[in-house]
Amino acid sequence: MRVHAWLKIALFHLIVVALLGTTLRYKIAYSLPFIDQKHLLHAHSHFAFAGWVSLAIMALMIRTLSEQQTCDFFPRYHTILWTQVVAAWGMLISFTLQGYGAVSIGFSTLSIVNTIVFAYYIWKDTSLQAHAISTYWFRAAVVWNILSHLGTGALVFMMITKTVGQESYLAALYLFLHFQYNGWFLFGIIGLFTKSITTKTEVYPQIKNSWKLLVWCLAPAYFLSILWLPMHPILYTVVVITAIVQVAAVFQICRAVMAAPALFFSRYAKLFGSLVALASLALGIKLILQVGSTIPALGKLAFGYRSIIIGYLHLILLGVISLYLVAHIFGQYGGLSMQKAKFGIWVFVGGLILNELLLMLQGGAGMGYVNIPYINDMLLGAAFIMLSGLTMSILHFGKSETNTATHFN
Repeated sequence: MRVHAWLKIALFHLIVVALLGTTLRYKIAYSLPFIDQKHLLHAHSHFAFAGWVSLAIMALMIRTLSEQQTCDFFPRYHTILWTQVVAAWGMLISFTLQGYGAVSIGFSTLSIVNTIVFAYYIWKDTSLQAHAISTYWFRAAVVWNILSHLGTGALVFMMITKTVGQESYLAALYLFLHFQYNGWFLFGIIGLFTKSITTKTEVYPQIKNSWKLLVWCLAPAYFLSILWLPMHPILYTVVVITAIVQVAAVFQICRAVMAAPALFFSRYAKLFGSLVALASLALGIKLILQVGSTIPALGKLAFGYRSIIIGYLHLILLGVISLYLVAHIFGQYGGLSMQKAKFGIWVFVGGLILNELLLMLQGGAGMGYVNIPYINDMLLGAAFIMLSGLTMSILHFGKSETNTATHFN
């Protein structure tokens, strides 16, 4: 199997993720008694992480190695990729049926072991391209992926020993989410992105400086997720500085792109550039919100309303990570020349924006103890719009090759 086959599997998984999200929204708005909401929520999140984002980043990393070293790396990773698929579906089914239990924990463990094996081979296979800028991002990404499971391990331990407390549970959960979202996912897609903008040496130092800043910021940035816990003033000061430095690091990457846009945008369709710009905007909003959360009054409001937290998490997973991956996959491996694919992607973007606006509106209304009529119905509608757009675009993936296709496809 080549990159197209694995990306088709990942994109199909994205449709499943969207379908699960729509089902969750339906159950909130209407009755669906035969489905356990909490179990399905766990299945939805685990499948989104393992079956969609992680599988897509893995396949694209392997493809990048193949391009850099002019050989096909996919055969040696087939077992790892298939294991990832099996673990993702195992978690989807078992979490839906039983929530946290022996079977679901078993498949989660399989996914963690697979993560470690993948990291080992990525580290080994990038050794011949150790000075390539994408190698820095990829190696950091796989390390963060492994470290994120310290949070998973803590959650499992607390559930097995029945010592789950509200604060300890959230601290462990946010540890996992932080190193997944801001580590494995973000470093992974930036690594893929930088390969497209570092064809000339003048932007290399800027990208490497950004990498250094974000690497040093990642660990202290975890505390941005748990600002509701008591914190020493010195640590709090470090956290505030970290939030600001992260903005500067990402801005430096944007400057590198804007300094030589022809190095990047001339290679791809205009739609691809537009989607990357939207993902960058979403990332900028995310970083600004992080800085804002360090203001105690704003932080308490943000952490106190579930819809705001969900909106923030969706902003990262859908608005930054998923939107960039969809743009990267379609832009480089076929489909953006199809009008229906283009239309479907814009429908998805429209649904995504509507979903974020509704969640923020719901959170803002909650602060004033105001009930918005039919808000859950509208959120269900937004979820259905995203599902429809993704399905429409993904059905046309690969039907038209782009100029970037090579013999590794």
